[in-house]
Amino acid sequence: MKRNNKFSFVIGPPQNSWVRVALKLDDFELNFVASNIPENPVEKLAESLILLAAGDKGSTVVTWNLEPNCCHFEISAYSRDTIGLRIFESVSESMQGKEILVALGSFNEILCPFYRSVKLFESLIQSENDWVKIPKSTLNKLTGIFKDRKGS
Repeated sequence: MKRNNKFSFVIGPPQNSWVRVALKLDDFELNFVASNIPENPVEKLAESLILLAAGDKGSTVVTWNLEPNCCHFEISAYSRDTIGLRIFESVSESMQGKEILVALGSFNEILCPFYRSVKLFESLIQSENDWVKIPKSTLNKLTGIFKDRKGS
């Protein structure tokens, strides 16, 4: 398992229900274009971050639809501050595919870059035709949990 040193995650501005996604971890780079069909992966990521940042052990999967392939992010909380990230590529929504990254890091190293990217992405949405915004209640809950964690 790769220990995280430098992790970055960026979701580009949406266009016609598509977004560019860039993930970098040390010398590993993953770039793809994903759609919000059949579900909004950014909203699913926000919901996953809420669950994982709450401090409970657990695991969530966010599927990015690349049409026809998929990219799955399995994010796991092994403890309050030990976070795992596994990334798979597959030809369907099934997780059965090729594992391309396994990483381990802290709350600040793994979850915070995802959080910052979700927050920035929401500010880039200009039209509901391009991408549907995450419900305000979900964003407020996400922001509250991350502020509480950063303050503790």
